[in-house]
Amino acid sequence: MPALSPRRIIGFIIGTAFLFWLPVEDTTICFTVLLSISTCILVGNYWIERILIKGDIAYMLKLALLGVVLGLITIGTTIFLMALKSGLHAHGFAEFTPGQMTNVLRMTSLSVPLGVLISVIMGMNRIRNRSN
Repeated sequence: MPALSPRRIIGFIIGTAFLFWLPVEDTTICFTVLLSISTCILVGNYWIERILIKGDIAYMLKLALLGVVLGLITIGTTIFLMALKSGLHAHGFAEFTPGQMTNVLRMTSLSVPLGVLISVIMGMNRIRNRSN
């Protein structure tokens, strides 16, 4: 049996939250956005641990670029989750309104800088933990 790393436990919690969220009749986007953000942070943590090489000259630039990508992926993931939930429930009306989807797209100007900030924080935390 593989060891239970913190990343696996967090992934299990996110997956469980997804399974509880999916059948619920909820038209607010708060939990959808939180689910998307937590998934993208988990993926970003994996990319930082596995792909980025500490000590590289352009490490901080790569972290910032990863943050931009994660910020954009967060918006795409949120729209995907909204469309998935609306499609699976198959009501006579959409679960989320076009106005709510437009509001999610407007959050791009906030999600990209936050993605950069979170990515740099995770990368610097990795450097701090590796040096101890």
